[in-house]
Amino acid sequence: MADDLTLDAEASNFRLKGTYYGYNANNAYLGTKDTNGVRLISGTPEGSSSIVLNGKDTILDLSDATKIWIAGKTFISIPYRYGMGATLDNVSVGQGESISYRSLQAAYLLPGDCIKGIGHNPMTEEEYIKFTSDPTNYYVDISISRRSGGIRLENYVNRDQPVRIASVNYNDSTKMIYLYLNFQSSDKATKYFEEYMAYNGDLVNSRLTMLGDGKILFNPAVLENTGNVIGYNEGVLTFTRGKHFTSDPLIENEQIELSTKFTGLTTSLDENYTGAGTNGFLTDNIVNMSMVTHNTQVETDLSYSADGLNYSLITGDDVIINTNKAGIIIAKGDVYINNSASFTGLIVARGKVVLQGNVNLKADPDNIGYLIKNHATVAPYFNLKVASGTTGNGSDIFASDLISISYDNWRKN
Repeated sequence: MADDLTLDAEASNFRLKGTYYGYNANNAYLGTKDTNGVRLISGTPEGSSSIVLNGKDTILDLSDATKIWIAGKTFISIPYRYGMGATLDNVSVGQGESISYRSLQAAYLLPGDCIKGIGHNPMTEEEYIKFTSDPTNYYVDISISRRSGGIRLENYVNRDQPVRIASVNYNDSTKMIYLYLNFQSSDKATKYFEEYMAYNGDLVNSRLTMLGDGKILFNPAVLENTGNVIGYNEGVLTFTRGKHFTSDPLIENEQIELSTKFTGLTTSLDENYTGAGTNGFLTDNIVNMSMVTHNTQVETDLSYSADGLNYSLITGDDVIINTNKAGIIIAKGDVYINNSASFTGLIVARGKVVLQGNVNLKADPDNIGYLIKNHATVAPYFNLKVASGTTGNGSDIFASDLISISYDNWRKN
């Protein structure tokens, strides 16, 4: 995973066996600033691989994974209007966890006591106007946390620019201003949350009850992480500290190696491939999209059946499946499988594959492989042979072999 695994919907259920690699640690570089001029030394969400749970009753089950590699940390993405999704215009605030639930975001707000003249966080738009127009009576003093017996924020935040400011419109007349901690680095955010847990463990546990019947399950023994990891099961919280700094040679070397493999797999399904892709689409290395000459959806009966299923070839720009089908789908755009329909076979799409409703997908490598190699209608659609020397090891490979790689990855364990 180059980016995050994000579970947004309520009652999502994600279970993984085998291995999980979220390899991006941090893409920060000096000089990058947000719209308020604050240096983004913690990087950006796109350059940090983490796992985020946003929906109530969501289950993340990694307990059967044999290795979990999470090099990045979570970010809070704050939209200018409440309820909007993630966009590049959102204010992004780095957190200290590699796996986390959204209710823990409040841990990264500047304590209200540290905002002299206001005393709470967030603040209204009217209060923020006072805060910005009268710096004598309204200002941030991070030392108040330490002096009042709390966390020594000076150990973690940028002393020159201790906060990130985010403004959120809740409706046409109500705006709230949030002041988030601006850390010296993403590793400092991790250390901060460790201390926050020591001070506020009961509060963190109570916030996790908002997960409802959800769970966060993993085996710490197989975990390699730069950020803290929160576990939760039947009302019991577990806390696993970050094991590595983002600058550790182990993390940096693995990031380079896995990034190269990721590029090869997303370009040609070959982790050793270092050449250029075809028109930017992985699909075009597997199928001959010029064969799809029509915009509308066309279904061709292949006069082939197996296991009680009749196979067809379905092509078009966007393809929509509303009934049970078997065979091969080739789409220049997106594929939608709707309304409790099932599909058995192979889907090749330049765009998204969208599952809407109680949908069942099943791979069928034996029958699909036979059709690709032997069926006169199907074979011309596939780039059956890749020229020698175009793969990482210089050997000839077949489309059916490439497809079996993708099936093996999905069917592993």
